[in-house]
Amino acid sequence: MASLQKYESNANYASDNFSPLKQASQSQLGLSQSQGPMLISSRKEVQELKRQQILNKALPLQWVERNLHFRIASDGFYSDFLMYIPFLALFMVFFLNGRDIEINHMAAASNREIYMYSEFPNVAETKAALDAQGTTDSPTLLRDRFFEEIESHADFQRWFGSVLIPGTWDCAQPGYSRATLVKRGQMQYIGAMKVRAILAKNTSCGVNRDYTGGDFFDNFNTTESGNRDDALPSYCYDKFQRDEMQIRQRCDRANPALPQEQLWRFYHDHEDGDELTTTGQMNIYPSGGYVATVPFNATCNEVQEFHRVIQSTAECNIFNTREVRFIMFEWFQYAANTDTYMMNKYFLEVTQGGGWITNFQVRMFPVWTEKRLGMSIFDIFFFIFVLYFVYRLFYDWVQFYRNHKKVLAFCFDLWNLLEVINIVTLVTVCILRWTWWTRSRNSKISFPFDNTEYPQDLDALVLIFSAQIYANSFNVVITILKVLKYFQLNNRLNILTRTLSVSQQGIIGVLALFLFVVTGYAICGVQLYGGVIFDFKNV
Repeated sequence: MASLQKYESNANYASDNFSPLKQASQSQLGLSQSQGPMLISSRKEVQELKRQQILNKALPLQWVERNLHFRIASDGFYSDFLMYIPFLALFMVFFLNGRDIEINHMAAASNREIYMYSEFPNVAETKAALDAQGTTDSPTLLRDRFFEEIESHADFQRWFGSVLIPGTWDCAQPGYSRATLVKRGQMQYIGAMKVRAILAKNTSCGVNRDYTGGDFFDNFNTTESGNRDDALPSYCYDKFQRDEMQIRQRCDRANPALPQEQLWRFYHDHEDGDELTTTGQMNIYPSGGYVATVPFNATCNEVQEFHRVIQSTAECNIFNTREVRFIMFEWFQYAANTDTYMMNKYFLEVTQGGGWITNFQVRMFPVWTEKRLGMSIFDIFFFIFVLYFVYRLFYDWVQFYRNHKKVLAFCFDLWNLLEVINIVTLVTVCILRWTWWTRSRNSKISFPFDNTEYPQDLDALVLIFSAQIYANSFNVVITILKVLKYFQLNNRLNILTRTLSVSQQGIIGVLALFLFVVTGYAICGVQLYGGVIFDFKNV
């Protein structure tokens, strides 16, 4: 209103003081100078005619359509925004609730300190070997090693005997059996440790017969020990393949740490529970293989005898063979102060060329009990919000189809695409959370823990809980980005979204060219350095 009054005052001044302006106004209105005085008797009429001319000027149709569409969409934006703010707060609580990140991290770090950073001796020549040679020289000592520096079977056996056993069992009182084993902090060892190994078949590969003749190996004995030392071995052990695993029973001896069981028992996939895999650097390994159980209520002497039998018996020492491809030690611990469990996996991959690759996984996770009932009620409210946004997504999609008669084109809009990805991930998280509830209630975890069995039920629980944490981490980014959608309600805040909307076609072209160039470099790098060798990760 103030701008209109200012415009009128300026027009009055111009009409009083500048006759050319008045003449021009008359000519624009289609009046001659002789007709002007008769038809226009006052300055007020001139001002009104000029205002009508400005108001009657045609507006661009695209501008009108765009603004009308924005005004209609803004009505829905306000209601969606009012629903999105409490949902965002609930999501953050849902993501962080039930996990003490700092305490869990320090507990896992304390555990890794024992098994990964405790040194084991690296002796090149032992005293016994020097005595056998008839020399009195001192043994050659090299720098002590850590878990990550294991390079051979000898290193592995020294880590097993010098770090793993004394770091877990009470070797200060080697003959004493503890019903509840707690070595560091408040982490109680649960049940038993599972030692597992996967071996390749001796027929998983073969020597090229073009080099030796078709019947070269037919003259040798069928056992590997009967081959001549100066000939190529007739057996060939390839890299790990699921259908090329050894399955024959071996080492017909009792387990010194658990006498009622055989030392090595072979399990197929699914036989001892769910089919759960372990992802290593070179391969993905199944849950089957040769398994030995070492209970935590065994004495240190019994566990050391278990280790001695494996070392001294050729048939039982499946670690010191050319066919071993995977070795893993896995167990669980419980912290009463945080009511959480810790999964520990320390494993080694042995390549067909003889290289040893160390790896580990340590994860903290809770198990649902009635103590967490309040958290579950909160989760139900969060699920209701998710169902509401699922309904809104389908409603908007149906409206889009009715207006444009297209289905997939709905996802071509950036905000709609983010919404679809967000909803799919949220629904996945809800399914995982519900599965975690169900599996927790059906698990057989109760005090006192059975100290002779590995707690198999916890394997699935840690994977389900970890999967929802990873999915929620992805969801956090998308959920925060969706806030930019509501910035369109403000002309100053939506400058970023408007800029991206105008330039999206050019940006897509540039990104396509960038991806094309980077793909070329990636293919070159894979061909030069391979895809799984971590030694080249900093090149």
